[in-house]
Amino acid sequence: MKNFFDCKDEKITEKAFSQSLIISVIGILLCIVALCSMTYAWFSESTSSGNNTLVSGSFDVTVDVTKTDGDVSTASAAVVFENGKYKLTETGKYTVTLTTTTTTTVKGYCVVTVNGTQYQTGVIVNEVAQNDEYQTRTSPFTFTIEANQPDTVVEIEAYWGIPASPTVNADAPIVVGTAQSGAESNETTE
Repeated sequence: MKNFFDCKDEKITEKAFSQSLIISVIGILLCIVALCSMTYAWFSESTSSGNNTLVSGSFDVTVDVTKTDGDVSTASAAVVFENGKYKLTETGKYTVTLTTTTTTTVKGYCVVTVNGTQYQTGVIVNEVAQNDEYQTRTSPFTFTIEANQPDTVVEIEAYWGIPASPTVNADAPIVVGTAQSGAESNETTE
């Protein structure tokens, strides 16, 4: 076959055909080489990193609740700890001290529930935080509860982070119930 015809009935010589064929074969071979190189690179690539250890923040406190007689705090049977709750069996003032543990690595706060009413402490940290926009208290954080009714139940839970609205103030006590006076109220009748 010496002569080939295209659609316009023009003759293509054998030399022109073999040049076209050689260029096509070289193009196919280049595509195969590129495909094999890309496949080899894809399957031979590996990534490694050193040992990465993720450590989450830890905020934990120890709680000490003692009955206060005047300026003296005494451990007494007036505080009973059961099922994660403190029961204040007598009326009077109680001092609550929240101390961060040595494993504490982040800031946190405590939710104090007294007879079903929740209060939040300010942020408690191991050391004084410099240039902090939040109300920050250094550990230990101490506040008082005035229990004007017996069998007051106190529950304290620690949370890491920043409270929405701190309501426990170290300078003002949490007052439970109404103060009892020694005399009964007198009613006037007409």
